[in-house]
Amino acid sequence: MSEKPTYEELEQRVLELEGPELNRNIIEIVAFPDLENHSEIILLIDPDSGVIINANIAAQNYYGYSIKTLEQMKIQEINMLSPDEVTQRLKQSAVGKLNYFEFPHRLSSGEIRTVEVHSWPVVLNDKKLLFLTIHDITERKQAEKALRENESKLQLVVDGISDLIIYIDSKLRYLFVNTAYAEWYGCSPKDLYGKSLKDILPEDVFNRALPYYQTALNGEDVYFENRTIDIAGKDKVVSVRMTPHFRKERVIGLIALVKNITERKQAEDELNTIFNLSPDLICEANLDGYFKKLNPAWEDALGFTIEELCSKPYINFIHPNDQKLTMKEVEKLFSGKSTIKFENRYLCKNGSYKSLEWNSPPFNSNGLVYAVARDITKRKQMLEALNNSEKKLKKLNEELEDKIKQRTASLENLNTALSVLLKKRDDDKNQIGKNIYHNFKSLIQPLMNQLRNSLTINVQEDILNILESSIKEITTPFSKKMSDPIMGLTPTEIQVASLVKNGKTNKEIVQLLNKSIRTVSAHRENIRLKFGLKNKKVNLKTYLLSLD
Repeated sequence: MSEKPTYEELEQRVLELEGPELNRNIIEIVAFPDLENHSEIILLIDPDSGVIINANIAAQNYYGYSIKTLEQMKIQEINMLSPDEVTQRLKQSAVGKLNYFEFPHRLSSGEIRTVEVHSWPVVLNDKKLLFLTIHDITERKQAEKALRENESKLQLVVDGISDLIIYIDSKLRYLFVNTAYAEWYGCSPKDLYGKSLKDILPEDVFNRALPYYQTALNGEDVYFENRTIDIAGKDKVVSVRMTPHFRKERVIGLIALVKNITERKQAEDELNTIFNLSPDLICEANLDGYFKKLNPAWEDALGFTIEELCSKPYINFIHPNDQKLTMKEVEKLFSGKSTIKFENRYLCKNGSYKSLEWNSPPFNSNGLVYAVARDITKRKQMLEALNNSEKKLKKLNEELEDKIKQRTASLENLNTALSVLLKKRDDDKNQIGKNIYHNFKSLIQPLMNQLRNSLTINVQEDILNILESSIKEITTPFSKKMSDPIMGLTPTEIQVASLVKNGKTNKEIVQLLNKSIRTVSAHRENIRLKFGLKNKKVNLKTYLLSLD
């Protein structure tokens, strides 16, 4: 028994049949002894009516109907398209216009399955029939649908990414781009498919990128940055990361992720400007204890070149007495703690040392630390000078306080002596007053009494009374009050005031002092003015008596 032909072999044999041998050969194929037992689903159909003329066991097993039942059915009872659509497809197949279809077929269980049908027109017993081979592609179509859905979802995800994503083949032709990439060049993704990078990218941009694409096509991951322009003609900077797509160890395409890093580059340029122009000492150091990057301020501060400072461990430039403290501070950075205002001394090329004040965050995940140091040498010198000045000032202040204490003690002694002298003066003054008064009472008063007794004329007696009164005024507190500089009375005004106090009228005062009435009146007014009695209803005699 000959070996059963496969579906592909049957298909190929049918396609090879040509000319007048067609009818005979098809009949031979249909009548082939093992066709009924062939693993492929095979149906022989009348294209005019759709009646199933013949079916094999594979069809019976697939559809769930017996062969006898199938051969009594029409294909329209299995095909879920409308009868008119089925009839149209049969006619197209009968004239050889179409020989491949995808149909929904219903099984005896009612389940709908998707099948692909290959059809060839044949002639059997002078009647045109259709020879059909059927494959169930339900799972494949479901997988294709799921794939399309996944591709749609993937497209949504990719289009939602602001970065530019492309897939190109080994000829640098676009096979896929996301919306962001197409919009960058002012078109839709479909406008780019099949086109070469060289046709889309500006010539200078493509030429700069070409070596990197060639490296990626050799199987290496590639990263580079390139300058380009956007649809508006504005200069932009992009980063490109490419990954080769392998199939059987051969690169068949490249996946590229393009990022617009213009703002980042501008920020880096600004940061580099600050880095280069900063008067502070900025550094990047690694875990090995070496400087990786230094700004120019280091050269200005220490005199070493940046190359010299990076060629040795930085501990070599630190003052020996500060090295242990510095390493402890570095250990703090290792443990995740920051450094704030840590001071140490760094060697200068001329052999001197400069004091630096450090601030730094901890080491990052890449094993790098970024720190800023400020040269505080002059500040420390000024502080030292200020401290010395404060010490000197404190010493001078203490000396001055000692002198003040000494002078205060001396003044206190002088004040005590002066107080004694003033008291002595007051005592002497009082004593002199007492002596004068005593002498007047004991010496002058008796004589005046004798003189009064011997006088015979009233005028002479009045003069003597005045003389006696004046002498008394000199020796009494009233006279002292009357002649006090605060009162401001003149000698004549004191005489007039004394006479008024003794009850003398203006006429009597005129006779006694030999003054005019106008002069005496003026003196009286001046006395009232100086005692604050002007325009007051106060008797001058009464007031003068109150001064005793």
